[in-house]
Amino acid sequence: MKVETIRTLTGPNVHSHRPAIVARLDLEDLTERESIEFEGFNERLLARGGIVRRGLGYDWSDVGVLTNIGPDHIGQDGIETVEDIVHIKSLVAERVREGGTLVLNADDEHLARLTERRRVRAPEKKIVYFSLDSSNPLVVAHLETGGTAYYQKDGWIVEATGNVAHLFIRVNDIPVTMNGSAEFQVANLMAAAEAASGARRARPSHDS
Repeated sequence: MKVETIRTLTGPNVHSHRPAIVARLDLEDLTERESIEFEGFNERLLARGGIVRRGLGYDWSDVGVLTNIGPDHIGQDGIETVEDIVHIKSLVAERVREGGTLVLNADDEHLARLTERRRVRAPEKKIVYFSLDSSNPLVVAHLETGGTAYYQKDGWIVEATGNVAHLFIRVNDIPVTMNGSAEFQVANLMAAAEAASGARRARPSHDS
């Protein structure tokens, strides 16, 4: 892991001023642990437990990604229902800045309805859905209104905006998908692709 900067987290969504490590991670460094502890520092930005116990680790983001909502944390930290988890995770969506990008899994019934929440819709942001099913009704409706979505079709990941679609990458060309059999990795790839695009759009232009 390459550490880029060390900074103190402040703002209305942080309960205490605590230093955080901002780092670039290779895929090999990613784990399912809730947080990664360092002596004197605490990296905890988006984990469900971290949000509940200490608040969101930043004020605003350029891009927010939510991949799924599941019942695996019920019974922890006062969480009693899946709706409680949705309420917690929705903070990630709410804090995408105006003009930013929110990436949502259209195949998850809870995330498919997330934009019904007023605080998620405002401030205005670009909503991008991804789905393993090209005929997902939410994706189809989103594209009909000129929106952007990623979906899997005929062995390809397709990027589409409105009625214009482009072949993005062949699923079998990405080893982590295990020739498409690891569908959750296919979904993660679509989410990551748009997250990267959203981050690039948010980066200030240095063109002369």
